Amino acid sequence: MIRRTLLAATLAGVAGSARAQSELFARPLAIAVRDGDEERVRQALLKGENPNQDDGAGQPLLMLATMRGQLGVVDVLLKGGAVPDMTDREGYTSLIRAAER
Repeated sequence: MIRRTLLAATLAGVAGSARAQSELFARPLAIAVRDGDEERVRQALLKGENPNQDDGAGQPLLMLATMRGQLGVVDVLLKGGAVPDMTDREGYTSLIRAAER
């Protein structure tokens, strides 16, 4: 009985962390960047969303747009206050990722 309770608690914790990550990525700005939709990115920034948030996996949204070649989205994010010197988990900036591309 105790083992089942511990297993259930562990699985609930794992599901909760996965749910928290998906909720983070479900923010309007993150979705708009993922979709490459410049207008939705602009609208999300006008509503006060932080342009320096990450995608839930430690990658800044500016870098995500850069790596996908979404130049319009990159421009909107930079004009919206995104910091180009933010690094990903590996320590690379958006400029380095753009140069790799």
